[in-house]
Formats: sequence, C-alpha cells, structure tokens
Amino acid sequence: MNIMELVRANYDYIIEQRRFFHQNPELSQQEFNTSKHIQNELDTMGIPYVVINDLGIIATLCGEKETPVIGLRADMDALPIVEETGLPFASQNEGVMHACGHDTHMAMLLGAAKVLSENKNALNCTVKFIFQPAEEDLAGALMMLKSPEFDDIDTYMAIHNMNKIPVGKISVQPGPRMAANGTFYIKVIGSGGHGAYPEMSVDPIVAACAVVSNLQTICSREKSPLTTAVISVCTFNAGNRCNIIPAYAELTGTVRGFDQSFLDSLPERMERIIKHTCEAYRATYEFSLEPLALMVVNDPSCTTTAQKAVTKILGDDALYDAPQSTGSEDFSFFIKDKPGVLAFVGSGKPGEEMYPLHNSKADVDEECLINGAALYAQYVLEAQGSYSSPGKIKIRRP
Repeated sequence: MNIMELVRANYDYIIEQRRFFHQNPELSQQEFNTSKHIQNELDTMGIPYVVINDLGIIATLCGEKETPVIGLRADMDALPIVEETGLPFASQNEGVMHACGHDTHMAMLLGAAKVLSENKNALNCTVKFIFQPAEEDLAGALMMLKSPEFDDIDTYMAIHNMNKIPVGKISVQPGPRMAANGTFYIKVIGSGGHGAYPEMSVDPIVAACAVVSNLQTICSREKSPLTTAVISVCTFNAGNRCNIIPAYAELTGTVRGFDQSFLDSLPERMERIIKHTCEAYRATYEFSLEPLALMVVNDPSCTTTAQKAVTKILGDDALYDAPQSTGSEDFSFFIKDKPGVLAFVGSGKPGEEMYPLHNSKADVDEECLINGAALYAQYVLEAQGSYSSPGKIKIRRP
C-alpha cells in the first residue's frame, strides 16, 4: 500500500479541512463547533468515537487484529490573537486565530483517518484517533487521560508543524525534544500615592522592574551555560492613571527547561530574588509557581519506527536534524508512562520569510498537510509490526 499516493488522492479533502478549521478557530476549552465538525467527519467515515467532557474525541478503527493499539493525537485549540495574514480563509472569529498550526494537525489526522478507514483490511492493529482540546493552556491531555479509553493504548504518535523547518523535511529524533514548563505569578505590593510625591509612597512599579531584571540572573549566573533554561516575564500590569502611584504590580510568566533538577530548584531561587529585591525597595510580595507540562521525551524505539515512516513517504533526504525546542506540549502526559514520539513536520515555504508560531501573520506551506497525514498513516503501518508483546510495553528513557 502506497500511503503517499493514497493521501495525495485526498489532497482536496485535507486542504478543505484545514481551511475550515483555520476560518473557524476556537479558544481552549471552547472548541464545541470544532469538536462537532470532527464528529461529523468521523460519522461520514464510519469510524465510531467517544466524546470526552463534551470536547475531546477518541475514535477507534479496528483492523484485522486487535493489538497493538496505536494512538495518533492532534490538538484542537486556537489562540487569542487578531489574525493579520490576509488569507482568503482567515479567521472569522475576531480576536481568535490558529497561529500555532493546530488547524493543520486536525486536518492531517482526519486525512490519515480517512485513508486508513478506506484501507482497514491492511491494518493488523487497532488505531485510536485522538482529538485533544486545550493544549495551549496545557489542561486538555490530563483531562482526556482520565477516560478508560486510553488504558489499552500501547504507543502514541503526535505531530507539531514547524514553519522554521522547510516543507518536505521532518525532524524526528530520540530523547528530550520539548521543554518542561511552569507558570508563575508575582504580586509586588507597595503603597499607593500621588505621582508628585513619590517619597510618601512605596512604588511597586520600580520594585517590580527590578524584580524582572534580577530574575534573569538565575539563568545567566546560577546554572551551567551548557544547560537550557528560560525565565520569561510576559505580563506586567500596574496602575490606571498617569499621576497615581499604584498600590501593587502584578507579573506573570513562564519557565522552561530540560534539566529537571534545575527546574525543581526554581521556586526557591526565584523567591529568594523576589524577596530580597522587594525588601530593598521597601515592598512586599506574593509568589507562586505552578508546574504545567513535562518534557516531551521521544522513545528510541518509537523514534526509529517514525524515522522509517518518514523515509517511506518522503525518502532518506527528508530526515532533518532540528534542535530541541523550548516550547512545551502536554502530549508529554500521554507518553509519561507509555512509549511515544513527537515529530516536527516542516511547513516553511521555500524562499519566503516565515513569521514564527503565535504571530498574527503566521502561516504554513499547505504541502505540509499531505506530509503530516502520510506520516500519521505510515507510522501505523510501521508500528503495527514493531511490538511483540502488546499491552506490556515499557517506556525507555535515554
């Protein structure tokens, strides 16, 4: 069975799906119309499914054999961004945009589901197609995994499009690929007053600015330069009038990294700096740090299987070495205790400057949809013969 030929025969269908999703984006935990559309497509294909918490979907395609059970996952949610791509199928939901490519992931997975369902006599396994909400707020995977529908899955595979990788190239490498993630909240508390008399107040803005600067010394001076870690303050909110010193300033941000022991030490390190900086400016503080996602670690055996799939559909030259990403993915929870692999599918347009993911002008070369759908389907064919003891596979960390 030539998967690439079968997928390319469904080119119009896959493109149509991507453009529908792109035009009708929905935020995390609000993907009701997206979910309903996917359900309708699965009904047309004749693939039974279960809806989880009104949004998530897990559809099951049974082949000639019940095992192994292979899970293919795509995420569904969009971002609170005003789209500026100028595409004819740009978002019709103002202030919401598929700027991270989840529209492409859903279209790829629907394309793979269509091809595999039309050729299920070639399947010696069970395939579960997983459409997951709320990846952007890193809540969807854990919500879905509460369902017993996941208990029998032996291996997982997921895709993230990457427009900094040329279309036609795919990065699938073993070991840690995406960073662990945490979110922090800081409230710097001062004493408000008149902007004309700063000596009569404790200015939380000045103190908070110092906190932002000083936190950066953790990464620059408290860890090895050979390890990767990020502390980014991404919101800073204080005051509401030009001549009033506010009573407090609020900061939120993210931490990322690949050294779990260093990440575990960050609450103490950050609070030490926040505490003493605030004291220096006569302010007090509140602080919390919540871990959100684990590292995405590609299992070596699953990686080999995925690499075989890449070369089958695109040739040996398609394999692409990409660095680790400090982005995070809650796909990490699916592969916490079971083997799996995440592939970066190139979506960059040749010869064109590409705006980064999460940008209001982010776009993809739609040829990536064909490559991703084919990779999903070919992974199934490669993986179905890779496990001699389905249900007893143990994850292997590098």
